[in-house]
Amino acid sequence: MTAAAAIALSDDGYTMVSCTDTGWLQLWSRGGDNTGWAICQRERACKSEVNALALRGGLLLTAAADGRLRAWRLDGGGKKAAPFLFNLRTLQEPPRGAPGVAEGEHGLMCVAMPPRAPAAATPAG
Repeated sequence: MTAAAAIALSDDGYTMVSCTDTGWLQLWSRGGDNTGWAICQRERACKSEVNALALRGGLLLTAAADGRLRAWRLDGGGKKAAPFLFNLRTLQEPPRGAPGVAEGEHGLMCVAMPPRAPAAATPAG
């Protein structure tokens, strides 16, 4: 059993992503009948610990102890469809041969996305 290092909940509350101290992402879905959470997918994110998650709409960012910031796409989800997660790309990677990278000394500990902008008000009239 591995420990959950972080969790992120979708805006609609029907999809959750958790990350572990062994490099795994777990995608969870909650049924429309509120019967509880079930794991839909497990995906290896890296060989080191995933320290932090940020989820906004269909974009998931992961920050890991290996120093990499990765972007993932979340498809589906909601009340009816099972969600699916796949890796888009690595956004940040430590330089090759950087001292301490293998030991996690240059690892990323947090990641965040700005809040959604409020919907623009329409003038009355």
